[in-house]
Amino acid sequence: MKTATTTAAEDDISYEVPEHLAHLLKRISYLLPQPPEPVSGFGSFDELCEAAVMARVERVLVFFQRSNPEVDRALPRPFLLSPEFSENFRKAVNRFVFPAIRESRQIRMQATSFKWEEANTDTFWDHTSRQLKEKLQQVWIQAWCDLKLIETRKGDGSKVFQVKNETKTLREMLQPPHPDAYDLPKIGNRELDVFCSLLDPATDWFTKLSDIWQTCHDLYEQEKDPRVFQDRAREGALRDNLLAAFQRFPDQWADFLVLTCHRVFPRVNCAFMEKFTTNVGSTDAERERHLPFVMRYLYQVKDNPEVSVGERKEENDWAQKAQELRRWLKGEDDEKKPEAGTWKKTEQESRTKPADSWNTPPAAPKAETASPPKPKSSG
Repeated sequence: MKTATTTAAEDDISYEVPEHLAHLLKRISYLLPQPPEPVSGFGSFDELCEAAVMARVERVLVFFQRSNPEVDRALPRPFLLSPEFSENFRKAVNRFVFPAIRESRQIRMQATSFKWEEANTDTFWDHTSRQLKEKLQQVWIQAWCDLKLIETRKGDGSKVFQVKNETKTLREMLQPPHPDAYDLPKIGNRELDVFCSLLDPATDWFTKLSDIWQTCHDLYEQEKDPRVFQDRAREGALRDNLLAAFQRFPDQWADFLVLTCHRVFPRVNCAFMEKFTTNVGSTDAERERHLPFVMRYLYQVKDNPEVSVGERKEENDWAQKAQELRRWLKGEDDEKKPEAGTWKKTEQESRTKPADSWNTPPAAPKAETASPPKPKSSG
């Protein structure tokens, strides 16, 4: 998988400050896995079709796999954020979905409608009619729905779910290779709904999600990690943007956008997420209906209290250093105030960028946030 790294903007201002405070003036940098390159040269239409479907799905999965090597989270990644889950999911798609695609007469007839030998996994969609796209999505969704648990009643009237043998096989296939690889609940109807959402033949979600992410990036820096030369966002701007963003993509992805922010942005910690969930419900049960995987993560945090202790220490350290930096730049601390001529502030362009830089964030614009879609809002 190709990966790029965010870099500093060229019009950033450079300050010479004490070494232990210098990191507070750096733009956040993190890894951005890139979607797969188009592939061509397939021996049959079936091979091309299946590869194009999987490539479209991977463009969604790879978006949620961005990470920050400088952010150390103690708990395993939620499954959708893990490259290792993607590898296992590809095998599951080949086992449970592709046979149904091959059996569809309507899909096979598409092979005669264009020169598929000249197409690749990207241009395949340019030649695909609206009806065929709808058929592919229908087959995809039905394949996962066929694995859903069946609700039945016991003799005493209590509800119980029957698990199909194929679903048991799916559970085995998607087990993480080791405990630290990713966290996946026992697969039930909720998880199968997530799988259903991952294919949209009519929409390239990677591009749309990247646009949403850029706003999250800018607002995080402006509200949670503002540098002295940067416009500041109001308190709650990132929260409101996330709530508004939920209306712009499938409901099943809301959890994973929040959790990706947690993996990438140092100050989007568990305290932020716990407070964030109060915007979607006043009780744990209500919050779990809207953000089940965020709530699962927070339950795990409660079972591992050292996680919260460590994050509180990091937050306190950041606040202390940020205060020290403000005092230093204002020259308010006489004991640490440098002698005349030893401190300087310059505006200069940053000329160095990694060769593989991609999606370099521009100088952060002034914050513009949408109103949250839900009436309840908590700081």
